[in-house]
This record gives sequence, C-alpha cells and structure tokens, in this order.
Amino acid sequence: MISGYHYAANQSARSRADIHIRGSQFTLERDDGHSLRGEIRDLQISSRVGNTTRRISFPDGTLLETNDNHAIDQWISQTGQKNNLWLHKLESNLSLIIFSAIFVVVLTLAFLKWGIPSISHQVAHALPAELNIEIGEHSIDVLDSLLFTPSELPQAQQASIREEIEEKIISRMSTDIPIKLHFRSMENSHKPIANAFALPSGDIFITDELVKRLDQPNELNSVVLHEIGHVEHRHGLQQIIRSSTITLLTVFIVGGDLSFGQDLIVAFPTFLTQQSYSRKAETEADNFALSHLSDLGLNPDVFADALEKIIPESKEDSSTEHSFLSTHPDFQKRIEAARGYKQ
Repeated sequence: MISGYHYAANQSARSRADIHIRGSQFTLERDDGHSLRGEIRDLQISSRVGNTTRRISFPDGTLLETNDNHAIDQWISQTGQKNNLWLHKLESNLSLIIFSAIFVVVLTLAFLKWGIPSISHQVAHALPAELNIEIGEHSIDVLDSLLFTPSELPQAQQASIREEIEEKIISRMSTDIPIKLHFRSMENSHKPIANAFALPSGDIFITDELVKRLDQPNELNSVVLHEIGHVEHRHGLQQIIRSSTITLLTVFIVGGDLSFGQDLIVAFPTFLTQQSYSRKAETEADNFALSHLSDLGLNPDVFADALEKIIPESKEDSSTEHSFLSTHPDFQKRIEAARGYKQ
C-alpha cells in the first residue's frame, strides 16, 4: 500500500488516499469514499530525486502525491514497471557526483574561453551597422563627463590633422561604418596620457599627448588605421556582447535584479577604455593597419615607429593604466612584426 494525498484534475483541493496493488491492477481509495481502479501500466510515476515528493498520475488526469519513495521503488521492482530510478542512482553515487562537478566546471570554463567569444563574434558581425552607430551616440557624452577634458590643440591643427587623415586614409577606404575623429585631452594623476581608441560607432578618439608624441603624420595615420581595424572587426561590439552575456549568465545563475540592464549600456564607454583587447583582437587590428598601409602606398615601418614612441610611457610609469597599448600584447613582438611585415 502507498499512502498520500489525491488531487482531482485541475483542482487544488486534496484528500488522503491509499493505493492498493493486486497483480497488474491498482485500486485507489480516498478517505471521502471515492475510489478508482485501473491497469498499473496506465500510471505515470515521476522519477526519484532524493527524498522529494513523488507524483503518480492517473489516466483521468488526477494525481497522487506521496513521500513514500521506498514503497514506490519496491512497487516498481515487483511489478516490472519501467525503471525510472536512474537519476536517484546518479545522485547517490559519490564518484559520479565528483565527476559531474568537475565536468560542469570544465565545460563552464571552456564555454567562457571559446564559446562566448565565438558567439559574440558571430553576433557582432550579424548585427546591422546602425546598431554600432547608435551605441556611439550615447557613449560620447558619458566619456566626456567621466574621462575627457576638451582638447587644447589649436583648431587649425585639429583641422589639418583631420584633413590629412581624411585624404590619405578614410577617403581611400571602404567601410560599413563612417569614421569620425575626435580630439580630447586625458590625464591620469595629472599626467597627460597618449591614448587612442575607437567606439563601435566608428568614433575614434585621439588625445593631445598622442598627437605631440607622433610628430610624423604617417605615424598618427598608422595608429588611426589600427583603430579602424577594431571598428571593422567589430571588436568593441564583441566586447559588449561578451561582458553582457557573462553578467546576465551570472545574474541568472545566482539570482538577482535585471533592472540594471540600462546601467550596463551607460557604463560601457568607461569599461571599454579600461579593458584591454584580447591578443587576437590586437593582432587583427595590427594586421589591418599594416595591410592597409601597404595598400595605400605607405611604409608599414611607420606603425613600428609609432609603437616605439608610445610604449615607453607604460614601461617607465605604472600609473599610465589608460595609455594606448599599455595593456596590449608584448609591444616588442608587435614592433618586430611590423618591421618584418614587408618581408
């Protein structure tokens, strides 16, 4: 006999009831005098998970809930019912529990390392260019309020640089996203920072200190090409997708309030400037710049020259965490790759 509570179909009211087994037949007897008979093979029994409540579903849509797992297991064994104890056996096996825990950890790490980057790459390139532009429109104001101060470069010098880059670089390239140059001043601990980075919208920011250090026009052109490479490869958008996916997965797993979603969009510009691109992304952007320098009839060595003028800042002063390439892959290898590109 199996005892429990019987629920009528689509009703929350319950009655105590017992199931009696005779051969291939069952009889359900409720305390209120109602009874139900039928074939055991018509019953559906939920799988055992620890000592949680089991459910026995009847053909008429009613069900019985019971905590008598031992009696149900004996019943299944004696009547030759389909064995549905596999989950209980798995959770009761210490070796399998340890193996499952290790497997889940390895699978999770593999998904974080390869799965999410692959997904973000596919999604970023599938999304329309208009989305990238919309992100930039909301990001510039945030950057200006948090990181930048107005450029101190004379307007004539800014116009001259824009004209140079437009004539030699932008006008001779075909890009899905329009490229726009912005000049800003940026400091860390009252020290000017040589920096350049691109938003997914094609807005490329150049700091005053970077302009001062790269005194040869083609050196600055090469850095701008590197940033255009990030835009063309959708590296910024991929980074948004990766970070948002990880954050949302974390919230989903541990539980939390999803109302912070709008804050993610607002915080993105700061996040983008503080996080380094992956080595793969930097290599792609470098190769983009070197390839286009050659196509445009410019010497790829100018990119190596630019790196040599920018990088020493991050070696001598650890406070320059926002310095262009300060968190990028080994600069010496990149310089060597740039100098050897022609070969």
